Amino acid sequence: MTAHATTMTNPQKDFRITGKMVLFFLLAFFGVVMIANGIFLYVALKTFPGLGDAQAYRSGLQYNETLAAAERQKALGWRTAVAYDPAGRFEVRLFDRHDQPLQYARVDAEIQRPAVDLYDRAVELPEIKPGVYGAAVELPFAGLWRIKLSITGRGGEAYRAIHEIVVAE
Repeated sequence: MTAHATTMTNPQKDFRITGKMVLFFLLAFFGVVMIANGIFLYVALKTFPGLGDAQAYRSGLQYNETLAAAERQKALGWRTAVAYDPAGRFEVRLFDRHDQPLQYARVDAEIQRPAVDLYDRAVELPEIKPGVYGAAVELPFAGLWRIKLSITGRGGEAYRAIHEIVVAE
């Protein structure tokens, strides 16, 4: 028996990798990687403004105390509403568990820009009407501002709240 070697001829041109193809695939690959990184960067900056607590370790050590304070605050049943008008007036409305204005409290507000702390400020808000505390506060930029309220009732009760407001241009 004799073996015959047969060769098939390819009627099409043989496939060859050229320098242009390598360049194209390299540029396409790194282009896709850069687009994906850009999307991840955009989402990260829009969803997480940074470190939430400068003393995170100490806060973690006092976790049980923080939980107990949250339970005491929940038992108070207080509620807050925050407003800022374009004329520069900042107001906080306080309500008790029966939706009545909460009077004679001490209200301190930390007004923060989530992205940078350069424009952060602390303001004490005096009571201007029953249950309404406010002051003139100029916010230098439009956009998102975080308001951290620290409220002490006339009986020494502590209440904390965080609000976010958007200041229009």
